[in-house]
Amino acid sequence: MSVGGVATCRPKRGYYKDPVTGKTTRIDICNPADRKFAHMSREQPCDDPRAMCQHDFLDPQKYTCTCPIGFKASTTTYPSETTCSSRKCDSPALNTCHHMCETDDVDETGGDHNTYVRGYKCRCGEPYVPVGDTCVLKAGKQCVKCSGIQNCYCDNDGNPNCAQGFEWTEVNNDKKCKMPDTLGTYCLGCKLDAPDATGRRYCLCDAPYVTTADKTACVLQGVCGRGGVGRIDCDLKRALCVLTEPTSVTDHPYECECPDGTIRAEASKVCQPVCMYKNRNLACDRINADCDPNIAY
Repeated sequence: MSVGGVATCRPKRGYYKDPVTGKTTRIDICNPADRKFAHMSREQPCDDPRAMCQHDFLDPQKYTCTCPIGFKASTTTYPSETTCSSRKCDSPALNTCHHMCETDDVDETGGDHNTYVRGYKCRCGEPYVPVGDTCVLKAGKQCVKCSGIQNCYCDNDGNPNCAQGFEWTEVNNDKKCKMPDTLGTYCLGCKLDAPDATGRRYCLCDAPYVTTADKTACVLQGVCGRGGVGRIDCDLKRALCVLTEPTSVTDHPYECECPDGTIRAEASKVCQPVCMYKNRNLACDRINADCDPNIAY
């Protein structure tokens, strides 16, 4: 643009001028600080603070808001309006409560913001008092019938109860509070592994899927799944990670394929929009024509 006959440079779409360094920098659409510098209408990319911003695969100026494990995403027209509803009380594997779990989907003024962020609150049955997420018997109270039984607590009359998400079983006088198989519906394949030291059961995943670090979900084995070597490699090339035929059980080959409408640049190996490749759009501009990515050149 020209100001008083002097040409000045204006940042392209997707860039902003850093007020400190004066350099023109690409906007990270998911970074609130970048959005503020660029004077975008929304400083936060996602309305729900529990949602996670993820860049669009092809267009760095577009994004989606997704929900973390243990939350269900609503469907909206605009990505920024995605809301996350907690499902953390659906299974003991998704929460740390000692007795009872209560969903917390309202960020109340004056309330505990931390329980809202994690999606649940813990409650204790009588005659217990809360200490963090655990429950401790009140002074002078006893719970004889739960002695040696995990995830069990007594009511005011001393009768045993299982913690939320566990069921009472008794076989040949062997009393237990066990997680039923039906609580594995949030897992891919709906299968749970054997109980751990706390009595909790986590997702059991079939190859080529593996459990996440917290064992609450199944993800594609570290190749084309999020964080996998193939996914990272192909993301840098703006390409799709596609698994190819393995030659052994330990072999996990992949290829980076350019999405429709893009072509791989010879030098950088990065997928570019067809019409931007080798300045094809400029060639069309010279003859007052529009570049059609669906026609071979």
